[in-house]
Amino acid sequence: MQTSRFAKEFRPYELTSAIGWNITSRFFANLQGEAAVALFKVDGKKDYSTNYTLGLNTGYTFVKNDLCSIDARVGAGTKLGKSDA
Repeated sequence: MQTSRFAKEFRPYELTSAIGWNITSRFFANLQGEAAVALFKVDGKKDYSTNYTLGLNTGYTFVKNDLCSIDARVGAGTKLGKSDA
């Protein structure tokens, strides 16, 4: 789950879930689903927008050790349903 506390007028909340496959020890693919809710407060009026996405990405891990893992990814996704605004 991700969120932001810095913007006073806009607060996004995201919940992400991914299922992945390690094709080799460094090459992988993921199927990812995400639900995002954006809360707005403009001129005292509160509103929200929701967005659901489904995507697929693949990547390669360049650095892999006990402290960290650094990889590059490329992917594509699509929006599911329509936004509530």
